[in-house]
Amino acid sequence: MRLPPYGRWYPIGGDSPVLQVYATDDFKLKVIVTSGGETAVDIHYVDVIFTGANLSSPNILAKFILEQNSPNPFNPITTIRYQLPQATHVKLEIFNTAGQLIRSLADHEESAGFKSVQWDGQNDHGAQVVSGLYFYRLETGDYEQTRRMLLLK
Repeated sequence: MRLPPYGRWYPIGGDSPVLQVYATDDFKLKVIVTSGGETAVDIHYVDVIFTGANLSSPNILAKFILEQNSPNPFNPITTIRYQLPQATHVKLEIFNTAGQLIRSLADHEESAGFKSVQWDGQNDHGAQVVSGLYFYRLETGDYEQTRRMLLLK
């Protein structure tokens, strides 16, 4: 499924033979069938039915995902994207290599969907941080993941 504003393909539906999809402004569907890691050569029929119910809801996500920031390396701004399959409390924080908290980008309830946050290379006090390796961590009630990013000046 390709959803704006990212323009990337996201796997949805898992192993379920039924997929519930809610409409977006730019709806496209791409189906790839694999078998044991190999692309299966077969013809499959996809029937998309819109019921008209709750078309603005992006409740199509199967799991929590924290993407790699982009661009990486970056200077002076990078974007961190993640997806939430359900409404939950979200903490998104930046740490230096010593494990010290540099910046809190989110600490609040968020609805399900694709999310995007920019970091401008500043700490919580508004000061520009030095070039180097930083870690960003997404925490929810059910999920935690940390990734690396590189600020180059």
